[in-house]
Amino acid sequence: MRYHGSLSALLAADITLLAEQLGNPAAAEHLAAIRRIQTLAASEAVKPGQIIKHSDTLFEYLRITLAHERAEQVRCLHLNCRNELLADELVTSGSLESAPFYVREIVRRAIQLGAAGLFVVHNHPSGDPTPSRQDISATRSLAEVAKHFQIVIHDHLIVARDGIISMRAEGKI
Repeated sequence: MRYHGSLSALLAADITLLAEQLGNPAAAEHLAAIRRIQTLAASEAVKPGQIIKHSDTLFEYLRITLAHERAEQVRCLHLNCRNELLADELVTSGSLESAPFYVREIVRRAIQLGAAGLFVVHNHPSGDPTPSRQDISATRSLAEVAKHFQIVIHDHLIVARDGIISMRAEGKI
């Protein structure tokens, strides 16, 4: 753990790097297996047909799956009119500091799935969940466009090692 700072960061570490640091590829494989089990357990609360809302289980799932990713990712949780999960999808993956956020593609996919609402989620590999000006601008554009198609943007959640920020709770949507 001395290289990674926390058990969560250790479990999320690159397996090749872990094998080098530990000097034991088998130990790195065991840690990777624990990570896969942890992710599967957390995803039990966020699977198709489940009702999705702001909850500790949703936040825990997002923390486990995104907080220690080394590249920024944008994900959408597509919901039907009863807030049941239709799909949890990776929209784009980017670099250490950014990922493309295409409003048109997000809305197009929501229409394809027949989604009535979305949770947009992305991570900040820097560890700081504070929304950037670009995050705020893109989210507001998405909410405006989605409204024309009767799609509700329930929230845009930013996940980082230092926590999760709800842009709705922050008054940014």
